[in-house]
Amino acid sequence: MPGSIKKALIIDDEEYIREVIIEVLKLWSVECLQAGDGKEAIEVCKKYHDEIDLVFLDLNLPNLSGREVYEKLVTILPEKPFVFMSGYDEDHSSVELPKNGNFKYLKKPFFLESIKSLIEEIGK
Repeated sequence: MPGSIKKALIIDDEEYIREVIIEVLKLWSVECLQAGDGKEAIEVCKKYHDEIDLVFLDLNLPNLSGREVYEKLVTILPEKPFVFMSGYDEDHSSVELPKNGNFKYLKKPFFLESIKSLIEEIGK
């Protein structure tokens, strides 16, 4: 694992998705923060913004949409990479995705190898 990613924020309303990503990231000694919805994610991000190197963000969240959460978080973490996650194909989710920015897309359900490839690409 490239050394540039030390801490990640995982935002998903499904606890088991967060747990899977956290377990994979532990393999590279990446610490993880987590949030189950957008409001919690914004609070965590405000508190730990200096430490967060990467954000995994579900596009389909309760209360605030993934896009709304992204728009708030990107102002706090302007240079950090985001990985958007959704059960829909990237084409279907394109309305929710920003038009430009430092992000990748991960379709659910995903394989551990998919996360590994993304992390290696982001950490280069």
